[in-house]
Amino acid sequence: MIVDERFWDHMQRLQDLRDWWAAPLMVSSGHRCEQHNEAVGGVPDSQHLHFATDVHPSLSSPHMQLVSGIDGRRLQIACAVLHGKAEELFDGIGMYDQFLHLDLRGEQARWDYRTGS
Repeated sequence: MIVDERFWDHMQRLQDLRDWWAAPLMVSSGHRCEQHNEAVGGVPDSQHLHFATDVHPSLSSPHMQLVSGIDGRRLQIACAVLHGKAEELFDGIGMYDQFLHLDLRGEQARWDYRTGS
């Protein structure tokens, strides 16, 4: 991977999102080489081959103060709340049950792979 302005822009936007969330954003996936992308079932043109980040929002965020219930559902809600702020920062945003995919592909892309959605 070539570290260039796109990389640093992505990192700054992740930090801005984390600052707004006021709690950790755990990274489960970032840049992938082609072999790793294939091994994890990534699509051949995955943004992870360029640079993308999958984040799991911490439930300790102040934005989650009024949300109660079982942790699995709370994590889905956390992803939905975080998605609202991510809309201001990232081009590509994918919603999943346990995490958000975030990238800067140069054009808007949205998808929702949550169960029951």
